[in-house]
Amino acid sequence: MAKKKLHIHSDNSTWCGCENMPGVFLQDKKLNEIFDITFSYRYSKEYLEGMIKWVDIKKCILDYSIIFYPMKLPISYLYRLQPYFKPAMIFKYLLFFDEIRRMYKLLKHIKPDVLHINNGGYPAASSCNAAAIAGKLVGVPKITYMINSTTRDRWWERWMTRLVKKSVTKFITASCNLRDVSWFLNSEYVDDEYWRKLALDNWSIISNTIREQYIRPAEEVRKLLGVLDGECMFLCVGKFEERKGFRYAIDAFERISNNKPRSLWIFGDGSDYKYLQKRAKQSTAFVAVLSNALGHLPGLYTDFELINACDVLVVPSVADEDFPNVILIAMMYGKSIIASELAGMPEMVADKIMLAPPGDVSCLEKRMSYFLADSWRRKFLGSYSKTKFEEKYSNDVVIGKYIDLWG
Repeated sequence: MAKKKLHIHSDNSTWCGCENMPGVFLQDKKLNEIFDITFSYRYSKEYLEGMIKWVDIKKCILDYSIIFYPMKLPISYLYRLQPYFKPAMIFKYLLFFDEIRRMYKLLKHIKPDVLHINNGGYPAASSCNAAAIAGKLVGVPKITYMINSTTRDRWWERWMTRLVKKSVTKFITASCNLRDVSWFLNSEYVDDEYWRKLALDNWSIISNTIREQYIRPAEEVRKLLGVLDGECMFLCVGKFEERKGFRYAIDAFERISNNKPRSLWIFGDGSDYKYLQKRAKQSTAFVAVLSNALGHLPGLYTDFELINACDVLVVPSVADEDFPNVILIAMMYGKSIIASELAGMPEMVADKIMLAPPGDVSCLEKRMSYFLADSWRRKFLGSYSKTKFEEKYSNDVVIGKYIDLWG
């Protein structure tokens, strides 16, 4: 019996958190046994470099016969021009029709049974919306569309949304929260909050998962970083952007009155680096802002290694977040977590004591003090998180749901 064809399309400027699930799909043995998989993406040097770090492309090609389709789309030139001339982005709506043409040509060649689209937010990357419309035109039987972050219902884009809604078989989100705030993507618009939340026939809630990585032991990583025995290591991981709320983590950490040994590590890269680095240098507590990209670390570390090495992961985001992969990694390794009471994060964590209102420094300080005070608390809630991960977010559980959806 011939395998079904699954085509995955994704579009982002870099390989970041929202690209996690395509990476999981491409490398999953069970999924490759059931489907012939092809993968297309908007080509950029940064995206390819990131993908190489997280995906064993050689294995995908040689063992699973996956075909990769890097697409050089004209909109990439607009993204480069945008910082200098923002009005140039108006031309993306003209390029959108060219993207439909290109995706139509590709999908007509592949003839997939299932088209899965992976986008950051909505409308976000235009080629993802073009892929949905092109898939419908080609006659792909099943089109699923994963939304990973904030959705926006802007009046000037509703013509496109109508076409996307008519094309997609199922929208997918990792959290109930993102589905509920994305009501405008329901198959039928209902102008009443109660009834529109019931009109969810074109949605599936499937959590993200994490593919395990080979990592160095936690003790080795802590030693290389200079973390002392008995020191409570708090960690923030992600883009150095204001929406991640790392500045609030520094504020809260400085206010802790408990004198037990502690440190706050902030790891990532991005535009907020200089501000965070300045804050760290001025801090009266031990705060370190580090980046592999800037050569600050004694060895190249992955998010997985640092999270496994920490005692408490802090995710103080204030906007544009839904179901952070860093929380899944921390749960997989049995770590305590402090997260913002924002978007899908309350659905993820194991206990309310792990939540703080976005931007609430006082509450964040109380949560950090709570975990600092007692290592038993950290271990107990960490084991609770690990159990929840194994029951709800493990590879087998999540991939099984996708197989059921695509079967």
